[in-house]
Amino acid sequence: MSQLLNIGTVLCFLYALLTLVILFDPQWQRENVAGNVRENRRETIGLWQRCHYLSSGNRDCDYFDNLLICVPGYWVAARVFAIFATISGFLALGMSFAGLSCVNCVSDSNTKTKISRIAAMLFAFSAVCLGVGVTWFSAVVYREFSVGRMAMYGGGMGMGYGNPQCATTQSEYYLSQGGVFGRDAWIGWINTVIGIIGAVLMFCGSSATEDDDMYNDGTMNNNGYNYGKPSAGEYL
Repeated sequence: MSQLLNIGTVLCFLYALLTLVILFDPQWQRENVAGNVRENRRETIGLWQRCHYLSSGNRDCDYFDNLLICVPGYWVAARVFAIFATISGFLALGMSFAGLSCVNCVSDSNTKTKISRIAAMLFAFSAVCLGVGVTWFSAVVYREFSVGRMAMYGGGMGMGYGNPQCATTQSEYYLSQGGVFGRDAWIGWINTVIGIIGAVLMFCGSSATEDDDMYNDGTMNNNGYNYGKPSAGEYL
């Protein structure tokens, strides 16, 4: 089994776990502490909840009431891309395990190679989805930080655009002191690179494994001649 395939599988396993953590961790955006007079309280926002951290170490989190209606468009996009990344990442992880030589659920080596290649492409797709979601979300956070809190009620592409009844709901998605990148933004970008590198190594490793199997079986194309084990008649 190619070492590249093994390393790629380990990296993709790490990628899938980190993607799951990012999906539910409430640290996509954090409160800007510069000039903040509230020393005993900090706020963070995740895709699904808003949390308040006290100096005592306690944390109080509230889940958002709406998933689509009256939600800012970039928030919906981040949720969708993160969900796609998580589902496709774990699906690819299961396929990558099936493609390992130590797993006997698939006996044919050529089939294992194809499974590993499909898993690698699925990992790459998952990493791209995660990168797009994190970058889109972070771009809006950076824009709001640069120009100050903007009146974005309606959320651009969010459902409920132009509806004044959505103003109260959408205000839950903004930090009162202004927001900056949370740890999940940085982890998301790093994890995207890990996923792409793991996918490339897995794909290259599966190709190398296929070539090794063809060579060991004596079926490597050498001008149409098979250099495998000679028959009894060839010794005469």
